[in-house]
Amino acid sequence: LFYETLAGCGTCCFWCGAPCECSEPGHMTHSTNYHRPSGVNGCTLKKSNKLSAEICTSLVASGKRFKNKDTKWKWVRIKDYKSVNDYYKSWNITPDTSLKGSAYWKAVFY
Repeated sequence: LFYETLAGCGTCCFWCGAPCECSEPGHMTHSTNYHRPSGVNGCTLKKSNKLSAEICTSLVASGKRFKNKDTKWKWVRIKDYKSVNDYYKSWNITPDTSLKGSAYWKAVFY
């Protein structure tokens, strides 16, 4: 129980793999304050095939689209991620346009 309180529930973000920080047993909505670039989980940019350096909160604030096996390879607007399936819907990713986190990760990735 102590470990779960510190480590969250063990569910990870579908894009970046950051663990959910919610420790209440039976919670229905997952979240984290520390999203990472989706490239950490292997997501790449379509045109360049480089790892994505944008963090989830910046992506959700953008007008960009994504596709993967979960979307059955159909394009979905990133801000509409909750429409993909129940697992995506269970995550609350707050849009952030500050780009502070992205600037750090772009320096690391590139």
